[in-house]
Amino acid sequence: MSRPFLRSSKQPDREKAVPFLTDQLDGAIQWYAVQTRPKHEKAVSAALKGKGYEQFLPLYQNWHRSSGRIESVLLPLFPGYVFCRFDQFHRLPILITPGVFSVVSRDRAPEAIPDEEIANKLLFRFAGESMAVPGARGSGASGVRPAAGPCEGSSFVKRAATV
Repeated sequence: MSRPFLRSSKQPDREKAVPFLTDQLDGAIQWYAVQTRPKHEKAVSAALKGKGYEQFLPLYQNWHRSSGRIESVLLPLFPGYVFCRFDQFHRLPILITPGVFSVVSRDRAPEAIPDEEIANKLLFRFAGESMAVPGARGSGASGVRPAAGPCEGSSFVKRAATV
């Protein structure tokens, strides 16, 4: 003889049941740093964009000498990292993207980056005289123009560090 399934009419209060999650659920879609395999930043950025995620890969222009000619190439400002906006509780699609190593975390929880940090500090930080673009030589001033992102089209003047 089977017993009917009995349900309690009392539903647990969300704030009392999991108080530490209520703050994190409000506005859970934030910016995170995604660590990539070496030299896979552009491929990961394109794959995340193809999956519908908002991604940010700050690039700078560099000149390479190849086969007796000089070529312009765009290199990542932060090698090994792509910035992506996603929900920290649904990060599996990010982690299974080819070329992704991990999401930058602290104490096994993804470390969110404030929107202001992405928009302001990451790009405007190298606009000062003491910040040098990786691989820059000489001591003259030159311009930096982000190729993609929130400051696309803006130009900054930086002075390269003496090597």
